[in-house]
Amino acid sequence: MPLGCPTKIRLSNTSTKLKITVLKFNHNHTVEPPKVKCYSRNRRLDNNTIEMIKKYDNHKVPRSIIPNIVMSEN
Repeated sequence: MPLGCPTKIRLSNTSTKLKITVLKFNHNHTVEPPKVKCYSRNRRLDNNTIEMIKKYDNHKVPRSIIPNIVMSEN
């Protein structure tokens, strides 16, 4: 999402449920299908990648370089 985009979703947590307190869909940019894959809800790691990250973490590989290793192996 570009900086300065006024779109907002805010939630309030009660003891039993989440409540939407702010919902604004006023984008100041186009929302194009090719960019949808970059949205946070679509950036999920598959199980194999998660296991790879755990393996490197267990072997004390510095966390700052694990993303580069994972990206080069995928």
